[in-house]
Amino acid sequence: MQKVLAYGKGRGFQIYFITCNIYTYGAEGKGGITNDAHNEATKRYFRKAARMMFETYPDLDGLGVTAGENMNGLSAEVEGQWMWEGYGQGILDYAKEHPDRDITFIHRWHYADISQVMGHFEPLLALPNVRLDMSYKYSAAHMYSAPAPRLIYTKDGDVPADLARTQKKAWLEVRQDDFYYLHWGHPQFARDYIYAFPDKDKYIQGFFYGSDGWTATRDFYSKADVHKNVLDIKRLWYTQMLWGRLSYNPQTSDQVFINEMAYRYPSVSASTLFGAWSDASRGLPLAAEVIQGSLCFDFHWWPELCQGNKGFLRIEDFIKAKPSIGSDICSISDSAAGECPNGRTSDKIADTVQRAVEAALEKLASISAQGNPELEVNIKSIYAQAYLSLYYAEKIRAATAKAANRNEDAKTALGKANGFWKDYTNIMDGMFIGADMLRTKDFENWHVHDGSVTKEYTDLGGDSNREIVLSKILYQDDFEGDRSNWLVEQMPGGSVRVVDGKLEIEDAKGCTVWFREKLEGPIMIEYEATIIKKDGPHDRGSDLNCFWMAQDPKSYDNLFAGSAARGGRFSNYHSLRLYYVGYGANRNSTTRFRRYIGTGERPVLPEHDLSDEKVMLRYNVPIKIQLIADGQRIAYLRNGEVIYDVHDPDPYPDGWFGFRTVNNHMTLDNFKVFRLRK
Repeated sequence: MQKVLAYGKGRGFQIYFITCNIYTYGAEGKGGITNDAHNEATKRYFRKAARMMFETYPDLDGLGVTAGENMNGLSAEVEGQWMWEGYGQGILDYAKEHPDRDITFIHRWHYADISQVMGHFEPLLALPNVRLDMSYKYSAAHMYSAPAPRLIYTKDGDVPADLARTQKKAWLEVRQDDFYYLHWGHPQFARDYIYAFPDKDKYIQGFFYGSDGWTATRDFYSKADVHKNVLDIKRLWYTQMLWGRLSYNPQTSDQVFINEMAYRYPSVSASTLFGAWSDASRGLPLAAEVIQGSLCFDFHWWPELCQGNKGFLRIEDFIKAKPSIGSDICSISDSAAGECPNGRTSDKIADTVQRAVEAALEKLASISAQGNPELEVNIKSIYAQAYLSLYYAEKIRAATAKAANRNEDAKTALGKANGFWKDYTNIMDGMFIGADMLRTKDFENWHVHDGSVTKEYTDLGGDSNREIVLSKILYQDDFEGDRSNWLVEQMPGGSVRVVDGKLEIEDAKGCTVWFREKLEGPIMIEYEATIIKKDGPHDRGSDLNCFWMAQDPKSYDNLFAGSAARGGRFSNYHSLRLYYVGYGANRNSTTRFRRYIGTGERPVLPEHDLSDEKVMLRYNVPIKIQLIADGQRIAYLRNGEVIYDVHDPDPYPDGWFGFRTVNNHMTLDNFKVFRLRK
């Protein structure tokens, strides 16, 4: 430890230890030591321990204490006296013998009274080499909420006035128990937060920033190789850079951060990436401000998984919650009752969150990682922030509607929230493993609350699978005859034939089998597929893929005009417009949904790139696939379970369907196309 402190000291760090009390871990039971504040042996132990801290660590700048965390409800007077008899006298003993060593003693405002602190520690403060600082928990546990929190003026009286009266300064404790995983980045929020500090020349010694419910060390939870065993401060480089640069100089321009992005990620537009990152990072602090007055501590609410120490937070918890102290946002309950004189209702905050996120998503659509693994992870993190923000926006709308007895509106909002939550957890589960949490519930994976989110929706009458209403069968093929309904595009080395009432595809290098009829929505396509994995030459067990609503921009009315040119080679299909699902297994490590746009671009959103074992292929058993094209709803179901349910604001209204595979052996049966009831 001495080497660690010396290393930090040599690089400009000031080093303090701050304790909570009374905790005697490791010493309890030895020499009569207990957690009892009246135990003289315990007081002697802390007095000697405080002195030994400074004797042992010459690079230690100071020691801080917290009264009342574990003192069994004693009065502030008794707690203060214990602090003096334990820590204070120990520091006094050392400071008298070492008058040339400057020592800072920090007393947290937590459970304390500054006048009593000044009285108890008067002998220590009389020494010229000892300075007393106070410290204050500035935003409770959630700094990412109100940018100008007012706790310091209200919760414990007017703290700046007390500091002025006693001619002392305080450190601001800036607790970040909001984001342990997400890579946040909104410089204007950081500026606003820093500018809102009380007059630093008069009252503030500085601030320290970090988490109480998470220990930032090395990354042992990322699935991406680029971040495994990397220091957290390097994985979250942009967040750290923002607070470091802007706390030193809040006037640092955005261009500094844009330039850093241009240096790190030269293949993309740095200004576009900066804008997307900023817009996506705006949403969560705004949403948090609506409820942070009540859900203010780390064990109340962890935003990244919407849980506290009692589990998942429901809309009833949001309805009861109040905004941050000093916020001009109206509570959910007041908004629902129409009692919001300034007009900043919870619904309007949800609208603001949505607008910011939509701006972020529009910018993200033009950004691609282009093979940069670190940029790919950060793009996914920005998407995750966007979808989590949209989830909270809809949850706030739902809570407001329910509080106003508008249950149909609440149900609609929770239906949207359910979709955004699944988008979010799909991304997070693809990026991170679960964790044992210090302040809230442990979680095995990021889907742990998916059922709770859906239940909130279904409890209000929502249908989690959005019921499919069939009108009639348009086409069907049970493959009891020939394959005249189908057109094959296949590279050499494979075959497509009807065998024993099934369409059998054996393929070496690439194959698409098109249904000849053009389909017009709203429709559902249904079929059964079996992936053969035995001893055959192409029994690789992979690529149960499909195209639907396919169109060729060069030949809109006849997809097959380009059939010979495509010839089954996968890259030759990139110029089509269509929906595609690649069902993964084997070396294809993910299941993917793509929307081909007809220019060669085949964008895949992070929430549509799934690696969970439950969405991977099973061999030698029939799998029922259902594809939906119902206006703006595009969906893919496997064995009745919705895998993708996508809102497409500019849907493909008609086109052709095709089975797609490569180097694979599979059979198809019971093909049907249904008209959906409009």
